[in-house]
Amino acid sequence: MMRKTVAFVAGRAPCYRTHRWSKIIFVNRSSISGTRGRRNTSSHPVSAGSMKEEEEAQIPDVSVVGSGITRILGQNPGPYTLQGTNTYLIAGEKASLLIDTGEGKESYVDLLEPVLRSNPPVSDIILTHRHRDHVAGLPSVLKLISSLDPPSGPSPMSLRRMPKVWKFPSDGATYDLDIRQSIIDATDPSHLHPQPGPSDSSEKTPPLKILSEHQEFPLSAHSKLQILHTPGHTEDSISCLLFEDPERRTDSSKKPESLSAIFVGDTILGGSSTIFEDLITYLRSLHKLLRISTTTNRISDSPVRLFPGHGPLIQNGPDLIQRNIDHRLAREKQILDCFRLHPSSQPSSGHSCVLTAEKLIELMYPVGLPKAVYPAALRGVHQHLHKLRAEGLVDRWPSDSTDQLWRLTDNNTNKST
Repeated sequence: MMRKTVAFVAGRAPCYRTHRWSKIIFVNRSSISGTRGRRNTSSHPVSAGSMKEEEEAQIPDVSVVGSGITRILGQNPGPYTLQGTNTYLIAGEKASLLIDTGEGKESYVDLLEPVLRSNPPVSDIILTHRHRDHVAGLPSVLKLISSLDPPSGPSPMSLRRMPKVWKFPSDGATYDLDIRQSIIDATDPSHLHPQPGPSDSSEKTPPLKILSEHQEFPLSAHSKLQILHTPGHTEDSISCLLFEDPERRTDSSKKPESLSAIFVGDTILGGSSTIFEDLITYLRSLHKLLRISTTTNRISDSPVRLFPGHGPLIQNGPDLIQRNIDHRLAREKQILDCFRLHPSSQPSSGHSCVLTAEKLIELMYPVGLPKAVYPAALRGVHQHLHKLRAEGLVDRWPSDSTDQLWRLTDNNTNKST
């Protein structure tokens, strides 16, 4: 069956046809990790048992990565997407949930179709954040779902066949408006859900529904998904906590409260580091995830696994979360050392050198950076400088200047590292 891929207005993301929600380059998926858009061309699912060495190998196009969890690779490999966007179908007893939709590649839809046919119908689609490599596939996915079971008429049953689309609200209203419009364009209005309750039966639900902190999606009597707001990569980024009842008790009062896994979107990547719009907020989210992954009841003695938006599965979630925190703090120390140890600094007289973010990049990476990842690294340094300024450790020079010149504050110049 031939399908048309939705065309989008040109934006700033390199090498892609993009919609307005792509104006921010989304992830620092650099070649430093050694992964450059490799993909497995096989469409056969790979079992979870074969994924022990996944970090060393190509990610299969379709993989069974847990009980009732299938990962479908977005078919969009590249330096900014690693091997592609990871999307996840979670099968419940009567319905399935889809986390993210890729960026609209026709080859992705071809892989998704047999997965959808072999699982309960999709009742809900959850978008982890606004970036196009996670949301631009939404129109083609909705059209695919509609084509699998075309409604025969305007009956309540046919109206219920289209899934609800969920997302945490963005600060920039245009992002959500674009996504909302893409749903409307892809969906016959007569197939939208009727609003529950005593309202007019002709009233339809909004095409994009708003997620809230701790909102729950029951999967079965023994499992549920809970929403956790984890901003930083973007202000609308979320993670999804998968809770299960390992004893599968029949008592309906016993709710699933053992944490099994966390779907982390682009907050944490497998095999690489992400970028962030706000470093202070991002570190808070990492600490939030670390606390939840180490203090919440777990499904077993094994560490909580992370299912990232890009890259391989993360078997020891808390360990990688802590390493991400340590990496950011080490980068911060490196920036401060660049100021203190630069030849033009005079700590004894209280004078710090004045550096630009570009000069800091040069000092921090003396062998240079690939051109493809330089913009992301530069944004990261700017984020660190703004965090250090908020903490009173660095300031612009002069302090009232809008130029991109930075120096240590006077009370920080003589401190040793």
